[in-house]
Amino acid sequence: MMREDNSDAFDKLYHLFYAPLCVFANRYIEDYSAVEDCIHDIFLKIWRDRKSISINTSVRSYLLTTTRNHCLNLIEKRKTELTYEQYILNTYDPYSPEDLYSVEELESMIEKAIEKLPEKYRTVFRMSRFEYMTYKEIAEKQNISIKTVEAYMHKSLAMLSVSLKEYLPYIILFIFFNKN
Repeated sequence: MMREDNSDAFDKLYHLFYAPLCVFANRYIEDYSAVEDCIHDIFLKIWRDRKSISINTSVRSYLLTTTRNHCLNLIEKRKTELTYEQYILNTYDPYSPEDLYSVEELESMIEKAIEKLPEKYRTVFRMSRFEYMTYKEIAEKQNISIKTVEAYMHKSLAMLSVSLKEYLPYIILFIFFNKN
């Protein structure tokens, strides 16, 4: 009946099996909100794929198998995430004093890197990034072509990314958290 887009049949299926599937999934996953998300995902997938699903067993068996597989996939995904988190924790010392920069220090590093740019690049870069001028406005003011402005910006950004590569994660956070 669901194949004919019968939402009432789907609602009955959902209400009949939601709670029992949550209990079943809770055997695999301890976090109950994750269990609920898991079961919602399963029913969402069933509704989305309703026209193509082929159930060769009972609906109950299908739902149990689907739930078990989904739970196992979530467990595997979480193991991978934990492995990656552990790798990061083992290879990166978050308490290293040389890795903590104040806003002023980051601003100073950025300013020093900008000062090292060739004068024309620096001027165009400042006009674009600090004065918020369009490439067209910069081209008109500097009496150069828009293509030249684009080239200067491209080269400026390339040079800055090289000179600031060690600090890039901090600068990205700095820019992200300092938006007005």
